[in-house]
Amino acid sequence: MSPSQTLHGAVLSAIELHLPRDPAAVAAARHCVAGLVGYAAEDLVDRVTLVVSELATNAVVHTGAAFRIRATCHVGHLLVEVDDVGSGVPHRSQPEELALTGRGVGLVEAIADRCGTTLHEPGKTVWAAFDATDTPVV
Repeated sequence: MSPSQTLHGAVLSAIELHLPRDPAAVAAARHCVAGLVGYAAEDLVDRVTLVVSELATNAVVHTGAAFRIRATCHVGHLLVEVDDVGSGVPHRSQPEELALTGRGVGLVEAIADRCGTTLHEPGKTVWAAFDATDTPVV
């Protein structure tokens, strides 16, 4: 079950972007989502934009295709979802100490309040949810 089916509360604002498989798309995703949550507490904005960077980078690097990102602000929480057509499922790896890659899933797990992957045909949705009970996110 996807988080958008289980998270409740009125939708306050949302954004959906269809982006190409291009490293510049990561910055575009981060910028647009930061604009959506720009009125939230600075800590939440920083956490969300870092997770968006990680999820979008994984879509660009690992799928070989365009991807879609959605961010939805609900009363009490924010949901970020990245849809791609890749068949692989993100997993935590054990990178070497000096490795330049391999830490993204662990970062997302540490920064988001909840995260996961929902498989569908074709591909998957990788999502992260953030609690925002103390501050509005619109």
